[in-house]
Amino acid sequence: MKIIAYCDGACEPINPGGVATYGYVIVDEHGVELKSGCQVVCEGDGATNNVAEYNACLRAISYISENHPHADVTVKSDSQLLIQPDERGLASERAAPARTTLRHRKTSEKDQISKV
Repeated sequence: MKIIAYCDGACEPINPGGVATYGYVIVDEHGVELKSGCQVVCEGDGATNNVAEYNACLRAISYISENHPHADVTVKSDSQLLIQPDERGLASERAAPARTTLRHRKTSEKDQISKV
Protein backbone atom coordinates (compact mmCIF):
# COMPACT_ATOMS: atom_id res chain seq x y z
CA MET A 1 0.00 0.00 0.00
CA LYS A 2 1.21 3.49 -0.82
CA ILE A 3 0.21 6.41 1.39
CA ILE A 4 0.67 10.16 0.99
CA ALA A 5 0.44 12.45 4.02
CA TYR A 6 -0.09 16.15 3.31
CA CYS A 7 0.99 18.23 6.33
CA ASP A 8 0.89 21.94 7.09
CA GLY A 9 1.23 24.25 10.05
CA ALA A 10 0.93 27.96 10.77
CA CYS A 11 1.39 30.47 13.56
CA GLU A 12 -0.91 33.48 13.35
CA PRO A 13 -1.39 36.39 13.69
CA ILE A 14 2.32 36.65 14.51
CA ASN A 15 5.20 34.21 14.27
CA PRO A 16 6.60 33.52 16.80
CA GLY A 17 4.21 34.06 19.66
CA GLY A 18 0.86 33.68 17.96
CA VAL A 19 -1.42 30.65 17.84
CA ALA A 20 0.31 27.58 16.37
CA THR A 21 -2.09 25.28 14.50
CA TYR A 22 -1.71 22.33 12.16
CA GLY A 23 -3.64 20.21 9.72
CA TYR A 24 -2.97 17.00 7.84
CA VAL A 25 -4.70 14.74 5.32
CA ILE A 26 -3.64 11.15 4.66
CA VAL A 27 -4.68 9.46 1.41
CA ASP A 28 -4.03 6.12 -0.23
CA GLU A 29 -2.63 5.65 -3.73
CA HIS A 30 -6.11 6.18 -5.20
CA GLY A 31 -6.63 9.49 -3.41
CA VAL A 32 -9.10 8.04 -0.91
CA GLU A 33 -8.89 9.88 2.41
CA LEU A 34 -7.83 7.60 5.25
CA LYS A 35 -7.54 10.20 8.00
CA SER A 36 -7.39 13.95 8.54
CA GLY A 37 -6.92 16.13 11.56
CA CYS A 38 -6.28 19.64 12.78
CA GLN A 39 -5.58 21.18 16.16
CA VAL A 40 -4.22 24.14 18.07
CA VAL A 41 -0.76 23.13 19.33
CA CYS A 42 0.02 26.08 21.61
CA GLU A 43 -0.09 29.86 21.79
CA GLY A 44 2.14 32.62 23.07
CA ASP A 45 5.71 31.87 24.13
CA GLY A 46 7.11 28.91 22.23
CA ALA A 47 4.48 29.00 19.49
CA THR A 48 6.04 29.04 16.00
CA ASN A 49 5.14 27.86 12.53
CA ASN A 50 7.93 25.26 12.83
CA VAL A 51 6.38 23.75 15.96
CA ALA A 52 3.06 23.57 14.10
CA GLU A 53 4.65 21.99 10.99
CA TYR A 54 6.39 19.30 13.02
CA ASN A 55 3.24 18.52 14.99
CA ALA A 56 1.28 18.03 11.76
CA CYS A 57 3.89 15.59 10.54
CA LEU A 58 4.16 13.84 13.90
CA ARG A 59 0.39 13.26 14.10
CA ALA A 60 0.22 11.97 10.53
CA ILE A 61 3.20 9.63 10.91
CA SER A 62 1.92 8.38 14.27
CA TYR A 63 -1.42 7.45 12.69
CA ILE A 64 0.29 5.73 9.76
CA SER A 65 2.69 3.82 12.04
CA GLU A 66 -0.19 2.50 14.15
CA ASN A 67 -2.66 1.74 11.37
CA HIS A 68 -0.57 1.05 8.24
CA PRO A 69 2.89 0.03 9.51
CA HIS A 70 3.99 -1.63 6.26
CA ALA A 71 2.87 1.09 3.85
CA ASP A 72 5.27 3.00 1.60
CA VAL A 73 4.90 6.58 2.84
CA THR A 74 5.46 9.95 1.20
CA VAL A 75 5.07 13.07 3.36
CA LYS A 76 4.29 16.25 1.41
CA SER A 77 5.00 19.58 3.08
CA ASP A 78 5.96 23.14 2.22
CA SER A 79 8.23 23.26 5.29
CA GLN A 80 11.93 23.33 4.42
CA LEU A 81 12.63 22.22 8.01
CA LEU A 82 10.69 18.99 7.41
CA ILE A 83 12.07 18.44 3.93
CA GLN A 84 15.73 19.05 4.85
CA PRO A 85 16.01 18.66 8.65
CA ASP A 86 19.68 17.69 8.64
CA GLU A 87 20.78 20.71 6.61
CA ARG A 88 19.02 23.37 8.68
CA GLY A 89 18.55 21.73 12.08
CA LEU A 90 15.57 22.00 14.39
CA ALA A 91 14.02 25.34 15.26
CA SER A 92 12.62 24.13 18.57
CA GLU A 93 13.12 21.37 21.11
CA ARG A 94 9.36 20.82 20.88
CA ALA A 95 9.90 19.60 17.32
CA ALA A 96 12.35 16.83 18.28
CA PRO A 97 9.73 14.04 18.69
CA ALA A 98 8.62 14.44 15.08
CA ARG A 99 12.14 13.99 13.75
CA THR A 100 12.66 10.95 15.98
CA THR A 101 9.37 9.42 14.81
CA LEU A 102 10.27 10.03 11.18
CA ARG A 103 13.70 8.47 11.66
CA HIS A 104 12.18 5.33 13.25
CA ARG A 105 9.29 5.12 10.77
CA LYS A 106 11.49 5.28 7.67
CA THR A 107 11.72 1.55 7.15
CA SER A 108 11.52 1.51 3.39
CA GLU A 109 13.73 3.13 0.77
CA LYS A 110 10.43 4.24 -0.76
CA ASP A 111 9.48 6.30 2.30
CA GLN A 112 10.25 9.95 1.65
CA ILE A 113 9.57 13.54 2.54
CA SER A 114 9.15 15.97 -0.31
CA LYS A 115 8.10 19.51 -1.07
CA VAL A 116 4.49 20.13 -2.09
